[in-house]
Amino acid sequence: MELSADSDLGRIWNTPFSIPLLFSYTFTDAEFLSSFESDFDPWGNVHSGDSLPYIPQQQIYTSIGLGKAPWHLKFDNYFVDSMRTRAGRGPIVESLSTDSHWVSNVTGEFRLPGEKTVAALFLSVRNLANNEYIVARRPYGVRPGLPRTIMAGVRFRVGRP
Repeated sequence: MELSADSDLGRIWNTPFSIPLLFSYTFTDAEFLSSFESDFDPWGNVHSGDSLPYIPQQQIYTSIGLGKAPWHLKFDNYFVDSMRTRAGRGPIVESLSTDSHWVSNVTGEFRLPGEKTVAALFLSVRNLANNEYIVARRPYGVRPGLPRTIMAGVRFRVGRP
């Protein structure tokens, strides 16, 4: 099941700024419908009703922005529930799962002046709080989530405006 809503609060409040707001929620209940044995390690000996590995039950995404040409600022957050790393049922065992985690990002963009501008400068900070979390356990052991990452550059729009 997925629910999603978005709006531009700037239009609703009649401001000179665009204030885009977005919310999305996803709920997934995925399970095997039959029993079988598999050589694929994350599945192993599967019983009917076991949950599929690497499918989070809940995910949330929120975003709010502020902008007025030629600039735009966006703050977004996402949540991913812990996931099994092996087929199974019952409580999720910590050593056989990923971590649930919230991650926040911020991005700013400034479109370069010009009548037919196709370029913009941007600065983005991913994982603003530098949260540490496990996103996978395969292949070859624990895989951490992206640490705080700062990116800056120039974006070019290609094709029709």
